[in-house]
Amino acid sequence: MAAAPVPVPVLVIAHQSPPLGGPGVRRVASWMRAWPALGIEPALLTAPAEDGARFHGYALVPGSDAALDGRRVVRVPTPGLGGFAGWLARTAPPRVAWTLCPRALREPETPWGAPAIAAGLALAREVGARVIVSSSQPYEAHAVGRAVARRLRLPWVADFRDPMTEAEGRWWPSRLHWWAERREERRWFADADLVWATAEAAAARWRARFAAHAHHLRVRRNGVGALPPADAAPPPPPLRIGHVGRFTDTAAGSRLRRFDFRPGREAGTGSHPRTLFDGLARFLARRPEARGRVTWVTVGPHGPADLAAPAGVVVEAHGVRPNAEALSIAATCHALFLPLTVPPPSGSQFVQQKVYEYAALGRPVVVIGEANEATDVLGPLAARVPRGDAAAMADDVAAILATLWASGPRAPAPRPFPTQADVAAACAEDLLALAAGRPPPADHDRPGVPVATRA
Repeated sequence: MAAAPVPVPVLVIAHQSPPLGGPGVRRVASWMRAWPALGIEPALLTAPAEDGARFHGYALVPGSDAALDGRRVVRVPTPGLGGFAGWLARTAPPRVAWTLCPRALREPETPWGAPAIAAGLALAREVGARVIVSSSQPYEAHAVGRAVARRLRLPWVADFRDPMTEAEGRWWPSRLHWWAERREERRWFADADLVWATAEAAAARWRARFAAHAHHLRVRRNGVGALPPADAAPPPPPLRIGHVGRFTDTAAGSRLRRFDFRPGREAGTGSHPRTLFDGLARFLARRPEARGRVTWVTVGPHGPADLAAPAGVVVEAHGVRPNAEALSIAATCHALFLPLTVPPPSGSQFVQQKVYEYAALGRPVVVIGEANEATDVLGPLAARVPRGDAAAMADDVAAILATLWASGPRAPAPRPFPTQADVAAACAEDLLALAAGRPPPADHDRPGVPVATRA
């Protein structure tokens, strides 16, 4: 009898991991869960989950760290900011510190890099790693992955979940600072043996920007996880509108915020429920019989402003729930709500995890925003309201709600997408190829390539 092949040790570097909640965490968890059966023994270098909760407000989900059982996991706490940048952050006006030390202050996880590199080198040697994988956000994970891989002369895979210099919610003190970060991003693309993009639009943009390294790119989409039964019909009342996750708009910045550089985008990200609420108010004014029979269903860490629906709308707030529970709640809705962030000039906006899950749930989706890859994923499920005049947008939303009200509960029409296990398997093929010195396979999810669907 032939001996079983020896698993390939792989070091995964990700600041966020279970039991922290969040879409990026689910991607890492799926790797840790699926790869051992595919000939890969992953070891994880990460931070305590409390770090991610403190920095980004994601909740801890008890029991979700079961995906890490039996795996080698090293957690390195994120220290406070030190050196000149730390001194400036403590003593100088925020604007001064931000301008003089943007690299150190670009994300709260930046101080994690130094201790993580030391721990990553030790862990990689301990497990005999043959490939290094780093996953963002935060982007500091790539700085750590690059350093460990270069020191040990190992292949390095950079999992870019969001375009670094085009990601939502990111600012730079000036255009010069933005160009400096783009130069860093270019170096990462040059040094990485493989770069994973989660959206074809982002990959196409990167192929154009980094033409000399276009062969490093592969599209590995976010997969869908455990979903409720596809034939679950939403119960009454006649209209339930749901939203899963956070709204990313924040309070207005300081008066100096206007000096910051954010290429081609408005001051806000565009992720908020105001347009939906305006449309709901107009719909109820035209259809008074609907008062008390429309429900706004939310799952996530929402504040009062996110729950301040118009009079006549019932609010059903479930707070933070594990993803499987959140999707089960979303499956009780007749329609879902998706406010798309304002894309950069390139249009290479990343596709949120929830877009795939909404599409797989098969409910109509009220989309606020421009057509892009997210609306392509949703296909006929997308009821899109283009950005423009506030009154016109509210009228468009009201018209969509009137159609939903008149049609009543409908059978779901899920779209097929790869599962998280499918995506993890595609990523595993890449790693096994790199470990063997072979070119990774071509994109697995090009048009025409079959993908798994729900049972």
